[in-house]
Amino acid sequence: MEERRDEALTRRALHRAPAPARARTAARDATGRHGVAGRHRRRAGSPRLRRVSEQAVAAATAVAFVAGAVGAVCLDTAEREQAAAVAAATAARERAARAATERLTAEATRHAAVLEAEALTAAEAALAQASQVLGSAAPLVGEATVDPLSQAAAELAALLEAAPADRRAAAASRAAQSGRAEGAVEDVAHGAEVVSAGQDEAHGPGDATADGDATESTESTDGGATSAAPDTETEPVPADVEPALDLETSARILAAAQRVAALSTQVRVLADDIAHELALAEEAAAARRAEQEAKRRAAEQAALQAALRRMSTRIRATDAAPNGEIPVELLCRPKFAHVLLRCDAARALEQLNDAYRAAFGRNLVVTDGYRTLAEQERARATKGDLAAVPGRSMHGRALAVDFSGFGSVGQFDDPDYLWMVENAAAYGWRHPPAMGPGGSGPLEPWHWEYVGR
Repeated sequence: MEERRDEALTRRALHRAPAPARARTAARDATGRHGVAGRHRRRAGSPRLRRVSEQAVAAATAVAFVAGAVGAVCLDTAEREQAAAVAAATAARERAARAATERLTAEATRHAAVLEAEALTAAEAALAQASQVLGSAAPLVGEATVDPLSQAAAELAALLEAAPADRRAAAASRAAQSGRAEGAVEDVAHGAEVVSAGQDEAHGPGDATADGDATESTESTDGGATSAAPDTETEPVPADVEPALDLETSARILAAAQRVAALSTQVRVLADDIAHELALAEEAAAARRAEQEAKRRAAEQAALQAALRRMSTRIRATDAAPNGEIPVELLCRPKFAHVLLRCDAARALEQLNDAYRAAFGRNLVVTDGYRTLAEQERARATKGDLAAVPGRSMHGRALAVDFSGFGSVGQFDDPDYLWMVENAAAYGWRHPPAMGPGGSGPLEPWHWEYVGR
């Protein structure tokens, strides 16, 4: 009984103890001097004790095996979890590197497309500007001055042949809408700097990111890894902005456009300076001409005033002379007739003749003007009452004329006479009422007298 109780106690203690403790107890019982095996060693001769001892050793061995197996399972789980975490972090770094590389590649493509578009636009604007300058400046500055611009424009046009026709057409439309070649070239120059900076960035940080050096990863709360989000998001480059020209070709076109624009500006400035100088010279010449014209008019006015004074003097002298005894040097001859009249009457008759010639296409035919006293006497003797009494005739005062072709005595329906009735008064000439229709006579349609205006 005592032996069974001891064995039961030993089993309950082993069962209640933790697995490592049970293993240590089983081992001590198997080898220690105070264990069951020690106690029973003194009773080596008992078969039951040997059986109990063997069972204890077997139990301890089983417990140790189970404890070792549990420890190995825990270690294997931890290693798998750590390997999974490392794999996740590596995958995150690779995804971040690919995203960064794609982002930089997209930015570089976009910059290349922008540079291409702006270079083509600048080239079209520069060629348009050069064409305008060559057309307007060549006559001013000469062929030698515009030759470098012509050559540079030809080289730029040759470079544009490398670009697709549709892109050149779009660039030409943009250049026409902008209307400013200088501004387009300046804007493209700035764009070239931006693209160059982006290209350097694409070759620098992009490579480092691809190697995993420039991307940071942070652990998640569940032991995984997430890649750090980029500061900005870049939209995918649309297919319609993919550059058809490489950066080198775009840069060459841009540089050629800038050179053409610079030469155009130089030629235009030179042409503007020459045009300004020519304008100043023309203004000076115009001022001289105006001054000369003013002097001429002043001289003419002075001459006219002098002539008027002389005419006034001659008129007064003519009026002061006796009828039919006027000195012929005081009288004037109309340009179209061979008669003498008082100078103001002669001038008025010239103006009347101009109007008559415009209406009929011929000059007035004047048969008589001033008559000396002797001529008046001959006319009286020849014509009788149709001639005035000598010394009382308006012909003797140089203020009367006789026209040919105005009809016969008492005839007042001739076209020349009717026209004179309508127009002669505007020039100071009139038909004496006594000689007109219903007058006391003589009825002479051809006799007209100057009464002044």
